[in-house]
Amino acid sequence: MTPVAERDTSASTGKGGNATGASGKEAMAMMMTTTGKPQPPPPPPPSSRHARLVVLAGPCGSGKTTVGRALSALMGSAVPFLDADDYHDAAAKSKMSQGEALDEGDRVPWLERVAAAAREAAVFSPSHVAVLACSALKKKYRDLIVEVANEAEVPSVAVDFVLLKATRDSLRTRLERRQEIMQKSSGACEEVAGHFLHPSLLDSQLESWEDSAEVVVVENDGGGNDEGGSGSGGGREDEAAATRRAAEAVLKAVGLEKGKL
Repeated sequence: MTPVAERDTSASTGKGGNATGASGKEAMAMMMTTTGKPQPPPPPPPSSRHARLVVLAGPCGSGKTTVGRALSALMGSAVPFLDADDYHDAAAKSKMSQGEALDEGDRVPWLERVAAAAREAAVFSPSHVAVLACSALKKKYRDLIVEVANEAEVPSVAVDFVLLKATRDSLRTRLERRQEIMQKSSGACEEVAGHFLHPSLLDSQLESWEDSAEVVVVENDGGGNDEGGSGSGGGREDEAAATRRAAEAVLKAVGLEKGKL
């Protein structure tokens, strides 16, 4: 991780001033635009000097979104869930839907947007914990997430990476089922909304994955299917139970007990 530059924290708050030593009038002036219109005040400072970000990583079809939502629910409403797919721009979405892999010019600004949003979610949530679903296939991408999440010295954000591992056959089956649902619903199905990757890119993602010491592995061969079971109610119940087990395994892997953040 690129070290965060040292910042001068010697300025103190004076009477009637702010953290930079400016007076009340000066502070107000700094919040005015050139047109003289007042700007909304900045968000309140976080109440904790530390925050936690749990990143569910892995290739497409590994269950990041479904398990991520289940994980957030297990920990309570104070733990927000973010899906990195929501931060792709239109050009990237178009590429992936047509089976074209993203290049570094697509990935780096996307990851920077994702990490900045995840930091804000973790720092300002009441629990100081957030859950992020993000492929994060290469170590340099994971390092970038950690770097951007800690651009500000306080509060620090501890980042846990968890690989949701499944067999290639399971991944392929999930992606093909997702693709089938999207085609039948013209992409309007809420259960698969936000998933753009064409199944043909699965092998490319599997080849791109890089193991590293900071990643813990949780098996997810049975849960995390965004589309639920293959038809029967029992299938959906089994899928939901498997997803919950995977979420509980993630909690244990990162040392977070249910309800105890």
